[in-house]
Amino acid sequence: MVKNINFKISNSLLNYINFTGMDSELNINFIVHLECLIREYSKNRNTKIIGINRLSAASSNSSYKIVSPEACYFIKINSKTSFPKMFEIESLGIETLRDASPIPFPKVICCGTFENYSFLIQEFEMSNEKEYNYWQNFGVGLAALH
Repeated sequence: MVKNINFKISNSLLNYINFTGMDSELNINFIVHLECLIREYSKNRNTKIIGINRLSAASSNSSYKIVSPEACYFIKINSKTSFPKMFEIESLGIETLRDASPIPFPKVICCGTFENYSFLIQEFEMSNEKEYNYWQNFGVGLAALH
């Protein structure tokens, strides 16, 4: 649980939100909460969210890329009343796959609820140029999971 939420949201993020007319799905209180979680995870009390980019919106989840100066994060959001415990179960599945798989899975940072939100935060994996045998290795790793 976040211990200290007593800080001012960064002006650059506030300007970004105002400039982009960001989705009302992400209210300021929720963004401040996310920034606290990222600060706690990164062990850097000065880190700030400098950008939030919508990746997708589906019938049950919306996903975003959260950008800080040090790293990027992936977040999935849905309604905590419509889908209770969904992300807790998903995070257990992801961690089980991470432990058993030769295929890399992004680390789960945390999941939880805040106001009406349910969320799951993971490391954001950048899509880099693949090695020549990437898909062969992926297939072998995927087969090993079965």
